[in-house]
Amino acid sequence: MKFKRLKIKTATNILILALFGIFILFKSLYKPKVNIDKPSSSDISYKVTAVADGDTLNVKTKNGKERVRLIGIDAPETKKQDKKAECYANKSYEFLKNLTLHKQVILKKDPFGEDKDIYDRLLRYVFLADGTNLNAEIIKQGFAPLYYKNNTHAYASDFKAYEKQAKKNKIGLWGKCDN
Repeated sequence: MKFKRLKIKTATNILILALFGIFILFKSLYKPKVNIDKPSSSDISYKVTAVADGDTLNVKTKNGKERVRLIGIDAPETKKQDKKAECYANKSYEFLKNLTLHKQVILKKDPFGEDKDIYDRLLRYVFLADGTNLNAEIIKQGFAPLYYKNNTHAYASDFKAYEKQAKKNKIGLWGKCDN
């Protein structure tokens, strides 16, 4: 009798583990497509006070300032210490600076992502006053390649398509490298 109960208990545990494994596998493969709402008049806008490079800027908040890292892009590094700027780094920096410095932007958090990165920067989509998703625009125009952690941010599939198109058309850093 004990042997039968043990068999049933073992089979039940195996079934539960198998179902749990299937659930975990499905969850890791399923990446829902969620677009962040376009900015509206009820969204808070922030003034950009500085641009660090092609994917990082500072905004003025009611508590002082916040450093913001644009989600989904990894702009080439500008000159740091004894290393020269990477291909297209200066153009990427200038593009972000020209569109945002001393202007109002709207920041949107990714519903799947973390609030801050390891450097304590806010991770955000940045929208211009006209509703343009700046993160997407930077990829479309070849100022930065796609960057994503675990391919789970809301615009991952869109950004991947934009990068593919930019590469195909040799736009920006995918063409001639002239800083």
